[in-house]
Amino acid sequence: MASLELKIEAKAKQLGLGPIGIIKPQAMEGYIHRLFERMLRVPNGEKLHRGFLELFDVRQAYPWAKSIVVTYADNSIYYLPNVARKHFGKFFLTDNRYNINAPARKMIASLTAFMEGLGIRTSWNEHPGVTGLRWAAQEAGLGIIRRNNFFFSRRAGSYVSLTGWVTDTDMELRSTHKEEPCPEDCSLCIEACPTGSLSAPFTMNMATCISCANSYTDSTAIDDHKLNVLTGSWLYGCDNCQDACPFNQITGYSTEIDFPGLMELDHYLYPEIIADLDYEDINDFIRPKFFYIKSESLWRWRLNAINVLINTGSSDCTRILKKLLKDPFEIVRRRAQNALELLGS
Repeated sequence: MASLELKIEAKAKQLGLGPIGIIKPQAMEGYIHRLFERMLRVPNGEKLHRGFLELFDVRQAYPWAKSIVVTYADNSIYYLPNVARKHFGKFFLTDNRYNINAPARKMIASLTAFMEGLGIRTSWNEHPGVTGLRWAAQEAGLGIIRRNNFFFSRRAGSYVSLTGWVTDTDMELRSTHKEEPCPEDCSLCIEACPTGSLSAPFTMNMATCISCANSYTDSTAIDDHKLNVLTGSWLYGCDNCQDACPFNQITGYSTEIDFPGLMELDHYLYPEIIADLDYEDINDFIRPKFFYIKSESLWRWRLNAINVLINTGSSDCTRILKKLLKDPFEIVRRRAQNALELLGS
């Protein structure tokens, strides 16, 4: 008779998920060491990374936890519109969190029901996850964490959506990954980081990371002119360090499979459109997918759009900035005024 581990593995494969790994909670000890190392390497690191400490020991939140099941969905199978991938991080475009129509969400629900049907108690949450999933996946042998901090699998590169469960059942299932490690002399991802947030391997300063600055970093970064310029064409997220990785070139986002809801949203993902949209439309059409920017901070979309319009030299920039001088939010009006002065308009 097949063990519980093998039954779960077979079901995940049947559903179309990536390989399954199962580790004990103690296997996360290396995660806390890496986290403290990162805290020491960046300015104000303790404050920036303190929230991740709670992901270390799942038994604090789940005293009954005896194992962690981890797997991933391959996001690189989807087609991405050219404009969208130019301005939005690819992971965010194919993010299955809070998207009930995403195939990965349905697979996760099915695997959860399957494990519970085997008499296994589970707990799962979509954001931020039950533990440090990149470390859990590496410990389970599903792939490695590369020097740009992203989990990488041979099957899908770093364009994966990790998910994990805690269970009340004593199980373990580890693989031996076949991914080549990053060469010691390779610094392409570090060189590709415009802001220097990725200043060394396995290091990241959240305060200056573009993906954080244009989505959920606190407002102190909003008026940083240098940071705004360095965001380039990125409106939400940033893929520079992932796109620079030679190992990532095996994946492509060039298939003809559409991600649910993305093509219908494509019209709204131009910086010119976002800067012109009513806040009600931003809240209804854009915010649900890109949920790091909350309803009370919708003005951030216009600030991000202004950055991109200026940085890319949009021919429509002056007209839009003049319109934004009447924006209901003072912070947008101020940025529009400053931008017009910068452009000499």
